[in-house]
This record gives sequence, C-alpha cells and structure tokens, in this order.
Amino acid sequence: MSFSAKRQGATYRQFASNGHVMAESQLKVRELFGIDAITACSDAFRISADLGGDIIFPEETPPYLSKPLVKNESDFKHLLKPDVANPKGRMADRILGTTEMVRSVGKECMVLGWVDMPFAEACSLCGVSEFMRMLYDDPELAHHILEFLTDIVIEFAVAQIQAGALMVGAGDAAASLISPKLYREFALPYEQKVCEAVHKINGYVKLHICGKN
Repeated sequence: MSFSAKRQGATYRQFASNGHVMAESQLKVRELFGIDAITACSDAFRISADLGGDIIFPEETPPYLSKPLVKNESDFKHLLKPDVANPKGRMADRILGTTEMVRSVGKECMVLGWVDMPFAEACSLCGVSEFMRMLYDDPELAHHILEFLTDIVIEFAVAQIQAGALMVGAGDAAASLISPKLYREFALPYEQKVCEAVHKINGYVKLHICGKN
C-alpha cells in the first residue's frame, strides 16, 4: 500500500482518502513491476467512518479512529446502518477505486476488493482491549455488535465483487489475539457468513489472519 503510494508520488493520506489515487497507485506498481494482482486494501476504518466515527488521517501512515464509537449498549443502539453506496462515504470511495482498477486492468490481472471481517471491525469500533473484555463481561452485546457488523461487511464485500473484483481480501488480524475457543464462538461463524455471501455470487475470499495459528 505505502509502496504503491510512494511510486505514484502520493502521500498515504491521499492514498487512503481518495479511491482514484489508490487505483492509480496500484496501477503504477503493476506497470513498473508486472505484478499479477492489485488490491483495494488501504486501512481498517472504512465502516467505522461510515458509522459516524471521527477518522484521523496522518500524512504518511494509515488513518485511524480518534476514539471508540461503542463503549456500551446505549452507544450501540444509536448506530444506524450506513448506505454502502453513499457517494460521500469511505466504503463508496473504496468501491470507486475497485471499479477503476477493474476498468483498467481487470481483463489482465486479478483485482481484489477488501473488507475487514466482523471481529476485526468490532475491535475497530470498540477498541481492541475494550472489545476483548466485552467477550467476557457482556458476550451477548458482543454478539449483537458482530451480527450488526456482519450485515454491513457482507454488503461492502458484495458491492466490490459487483464492481468487478474477482476476489475480496478479508482481514481478521485481531482474531489472532484470542484463544481457539473464543475464535470458534466470536470470529469463525461471522467469517463463514461473509464467505458464504461472497461465494454465492461467484466471488472468492482471501482470509488474512496474523499469527502462528
């Protein structure tokens, strides 16, 4: 991501906030190095932004949420499901970048969309430590948040496949921080729902989880 932005002469802020710049940056590295896949991956805060989060955009590092959006059940109840296609939204900006990449080189190389899986999104929305504690202190609320986010992640992923991406990369790095037992309860079922929705429309999913296991 940063590598491609630099080759295009763009700051990371520009890369992450402008789908056209992101697409041009990815196309630039394909032109220079002949790589066989390019991606719409940029940062983990597209959905959080469209849910109303205040996003900070540093010049040369990925953007991040200034403070958690959900600290308790009351905060969660005030969230409204965003419109994936809202032209002012960050999800729509990534879809734009995906569309431009497909239009330019979609017949020559694989274009990947990108989403973060519901567990990773919940960690972004609530804060990593805070959501980890919620798994123990209020598992029912944790599941409600995950169910809410799953619907949005599915819509976001499907929109990128419909824009022409053959595959959607799906990040769930935060899932490497929990035990296999917690993973099976709080991460895996929601990952499966996202994968099933993408497979249903003949798309592929590349699941990314950091860690040894």
